[in-house]
Amino acid sequence: VTMHTRTTVELRAKYADLDRTFGLIALFRTPTQGQFSMILFDAGPGPAQVILMNDQDEEVDCPGLKHRVDIDRDLAVVQIPRGCLRDPAWVRIGAGSSLDAGSDGTYVDDPRLDGRVNTKSPVFGPRLAAG
Repeated sequence: VTMHTRTTVELRAKYADLDRTFGLIALFRTPTQGQFSMILFDAGPGPAQVILMNDQDEEVDCPGLKHRVDIDRDLAVVQIPRGCLRDPAWVRIGAGSSLDAGSDGTYVDDPRLDGRVNTKSPVFGPRLAAG
């Protein structure tokens, strides 16, 4: 679920059974500022980490970037201040999750697809206007 308010873009990912080896990757397309990517990962032990990058793959200094991982509720939430995305009028978001399965490999899921996942280009949702 994604919300685009006058101050933030919030992404909420609900999992069937969230554990400490997940990754959440989201791409944000904006009308004039290109594409941003957000990576939230939790490889445990210690807290999860979140990184925001611009379309040049440079990390964006983003005061106010927040995240919360609730293993008991199987929920990951990321809040990005709109200023870090250069205050877009709208955003389109494509997101996916990964799970490290140890010697069995890594599983990747795009919630908008049934079947094979393209990890470099997720399926993007509709434009979400600020408001």
